[in-house]
Amino acid sequence: MDILLTNDDGIKGHGIWALYHSLSNFADVTIVAPKSDMSGIGRMTSYDQDIQIESIEEGYVISGTPADCVIIGLKALELKPDIVISGCNRGANVGYYSLGRSGTISAAIESTFLGFPSISSSLFIPLGEYPYTPSPDEYAHAANAIAYLAQNVVESKLLKEMEYLNVNLPMTTNASPNMLLTTPSILCEMDAHSINEHSARVNDEVWAKMRDSKISDSPGTDRQTVIDGNISISHLSSIEKPVNSAALSSVLSSYQPL
Repeated sequence: MDILLTNDDGIKGHGIWALYHSLSNFADVTIVAPKSDMSGIGRMTSYDQDIQIESIEEGYVISGTPADCVIIGLKALELKPDIVISGCNRGANVGYYSLGRSGTISAAIESTFLGFPSISSSLFIPLGEYPYTPSPDEYAHAANAIAYLAQNVVESKLLKEMEYLNVNLPMTTNASPNMLLTTPSILCEMDAHSINEHSARVNDEVWAKMRDSKISDSPGTDRQTVIDGNISISHLSSIEKPVNSAALSSVLSSYQPL
């Protein structure tokens, strides 16, 4: 099995190396990772810019975004992986509103548009002192779970065209976590407050509550599942389904051009 491995925390992130060592037990793994931390950058790509490629023993380091890494890996470097895996991210990526914001998830989505199945993986950190940097050992069980998924997803051909898995894993557990099929949460509590007349700061109130697990969400959602100490698996499509908009059609039909 051949795997392209990327992330958005950058080549120095502990999560990508935990995955590399776990996946290398059964697959040929090629890292194509950003040189620096690209967290929260979404699907930004470096159009019409020269992106530097540095070879390392385990693959390549790219002076671009996670989406750049996938595009360059599959096109410029001509890699032909059986699956693309992104992560393991430092911090959870849960909820519908994170799907377009996360660089980790965006790398997986970019892969599906280029015809390759993918898995994005993120580690939930329920600590009041967040931001917290987990040690390599704290990614071990997550890396083992992603290796299990990669093997079974590829061998069973479970992911069809344009499909990917968004996986969120608890950092520590007192018992063996279950793998549960989930749906992304619709909970969103973005806020902003003024610093002065010239500046403001955007806050994600959900993240503030998640730091101490002082939040509850609907059963079966990705967020509640990982807060409960289990592994959340959301099976998603990169193609957003159109809405049945009969009422909108009537509005459009009455438009009169100037």
